[in-house]
Amino acid sequence: MLDHSTNPDHTARDPLVAAGAALAFAFGFAARNPLAILRRVGAPATLGCVALYSLIWSYCSQLVNYLDFPSDALAGRIMGIAGLSILFMPLLHAIVVSRLAELVTGDRSEEPSFLGIRTGAWRIYVAELRLVLTLGIFGVLALGASSLMIRAGVAPNIKMAFGAAAWLLLFWLAARFWFFLVPVSLQAKGENALMQSWRLSRGHFVSISAVMLSQLVLMLLLLGGGEYLLRSVGVLTGMPATMTFINAISLYQRNLWPLVILVSVVYLYGASLMTAACIKLHRELVEEAFAAPAA
Repeated sequence: MLDHSTNPDHTARDPLVAAGAALAFAFGFAARNPLAILRRVGAPATLGCVALYSLIWSYCSQLVNYLDFPSDALAGRIMGIAGLSILFMPLLHAIVVSRLAELVTGDRSEEPSFLGIRTGAWRIYVAELRLVLTLGIFGVLALGASSLMIRAGVAPNIKMAFGAAAWLLLFWLAARFWFFLVPVSLQAKGENALMQSWRLSRGHFVSISAVMLSQLVLMLLLLGGGEYLLRSVGVLTGMPATMTFINAISLYQRNLWPLVILVSVVYLYGASLMTAACIKLHRELVEEAFAAPAA
């Protein structure tokens, strides 16, 4: 088996060309295998849809109750629902992307490890939790710094520049740690998948960011277009110009099922594209790394 921790210092092709090839492969994979994708990930994706609806509904309900009658017990329930979401949703995501990766590569050699979930999915899940914790700490520090700047009366331009720099740094960290997490986790054997992803992504930020940005724009367009269509046909209730926060939450709950289904469909398509794209780019980088000494 190839050592996927190898880190090439440069790509043999222009980074935008490599990104374009990865995207073309991803769109081709999704177009050729819609039924196979549904068969492989339909069950966990459906479970994720139901879980997402239940968690959001419970969170909104407890939040409304807390706003009406604040108490420590209700605050604890709200925090508990948020914590459960952070623990449970990444697990479903790990199962989905690991199965998509098996479909992309044609490799299903691993046996189920625990609770019928393959070891590769568990490695993705553990790495994702570590990454969520790391980025969460970064987010808390950034919000704390922003709050201090507001209290200190820092000029608006400086605050905007700080916010933009924080978002750019967050995107850079995601590109370095997260993009190759799926293929690296499926190949790692007792190794730190996050650090392998970090090493492999060094020198390839342009191609990685091109793939990530294109996927992000596409998902936002699909979500925005889908929501506009649902509102046009009357499936979603329009929001009045003025209303209380509690009424806004109640209206959001009435619109929750169509929105969750829309998000789930777009997520499944986006996960299929991103998984295929990262595997394609990962494969090319590893092949170039092993071909370089012989050149």
